[in-house]
Amino acid sequence: MSKYSKMVETNQKASKEKTDCAIKAIKEMLDKEEQLLVCKLVRKTGLSRAFFYKNPTVSKFLNDARRQQEGKVFHQKKKVILDYALERQNELIKMEYEKSQKENQDLKAENEKLKKALKRKDVAFIKGL
Repeated sequence: MSKYSKMVETNQKASKEKTDCAIKAIKEMLDKEEQLLVCKLVRKTGLSRAFFYKNPTVSKFLNDARRQQEGKVFHQKKKVILDYALERQNELIKMEYEKSQKENQDLKAENEKLKKALKRKDVAFIKGL
């Protein structure tokens, strides 16, 4: 029976460590004001999804923590960064467009001047005949 009791004791110790690890990860996410998602907790702890739902202590702690986060709006960091990059790129394109518009206007004005000069030369040439 001692082998059996040692095995039970070892399993209980491992379960306690897993529970502590899960609760610690949940607390860290709460402190950092990250959205509590089981998939993030799985990645962070290496525990299974089922562990977070089936373990009564962890499940209760997770539900309580989620209640604390009710009403908060979370933004994904990746999306915020991509949105900023897109806005910056749009600004650069807008500046390039404005520069092209100005260059276009300058070229049109120069074209008109050259047309007038060409007409004057034609008139002078015709008068010279």
